[in-house]
Amino acid sequence: MKTSLSLAQLPLTFCEEFALIDLSVYNPDIPVENAYLEVLVPDLPAPVRLNYTVSGVTVLTTQNLKLSEGCTEIPSGLYVIVQTIKPNDRLRETHYVFNTIPERKMLACLVSEYIRECKDLDMLFEIHASLDIVERLAKEAYCAEANKLFNTASNKLHSLCVACV
Repeated sequence: MKTSLSLAQLPLTFCEEFALIDLSVYNPDIPVENAYLEVLVPDLPAPVRLNYTVSGVTVLTTQNLKLSEGCTEIPSGLYVIVQTIKPNDRLRETHYVFNTIPERKMLACLVSEYIRECKDLDMLFEIHASLDIVERLAKEAYCAEANKLFNTASNKLHSLCVACV
């Protein structure tokens, strides 16, 4: 049996944590050693190395991602995550995950406001659909396209609600 590495983002609804589940299939005849992730956080120059829970959930926080003090939310954007195990750190898999949780939180706030005021919701549904597409594009490694669509959707969202956080 051959080991196959795989990760997926768990759908959380708060901005303080980012969770990944290890969906890898491991060869039972070879012990898993030195399991770690190299996480490249948006707008940071170098990846952060973290041990991960084999066949379990690994929670990324502002502390273990070594984000600046006072930072309370995991930034939105494209995360490049390299998953590695021994022997000799030779088994590696690169994953692309797009964190859109802060934008989705802002979008939920706007939907609530728009429903109360009976405003047209078409733009909000368009932004929601764009965020879904962004996550899919990143998962399929279309990173440039994902970033471009995310920036467009995020700009529309921020223009609708600067105060909604």
